This record gives sequence, C-alpha cells and structure tokens, in this order.
Amino acid sequence: MTLRDLWGLVRAAASGWVDDYAQSMGAALAYYTLFSIAPLLLIVISIAGLVFGDDAARGEIFGQLEGMLGPPARSRCRACSKA
Repeated sequence: MTLRDLWGLVRAAASGWVDDYAQSMGAALAYYTLFSIAPLLLIVISIAGLVFGDDAARGEIFGQLEGMLGPPARSRCRACSKA
C-alpha cells in the first residue's frame, strides 16, 4: 500500500464518518445509555433480589459496578437505588 493509497483510505473513512453523522449518533447513544442505567439497575436488582436475596444481590451488583467504573460510581448507584 502506497502513501497515496493510504491517504485515499483516510479521506474515505473521514468522509464516511461525516456522511453517517457518527459523532451525533455516538452522543445520542451515550445520552440514552446514561438515562437508561438507573431504571435498568432497579429491574436487575429486583429480579436478582428475588433469587438470591436483596442484600446479596445489591452487594454483588454494586461490587461489579465498582470493579468496572470505580468507587464513585458505586456510591452514586447505591444512592439511586435507595431513592
């Protein structure tokens, strides 16, 4: 692959990115994900609480969240689940 071919590939990729509104779609996906986490978390905790017990389910789910997102996310999700 020559430098000219590489430049054409980069231009085509950038053009496709702009034509498909990739930046706006990514922002929309992040927005909807952010606002769907709290209700989804409540549903998951409720179902897991029926199977494993409420405290065990909450502890395991919040432990997983802390591992993925860090301690601040765990405390925020814990506050959301109490509300």
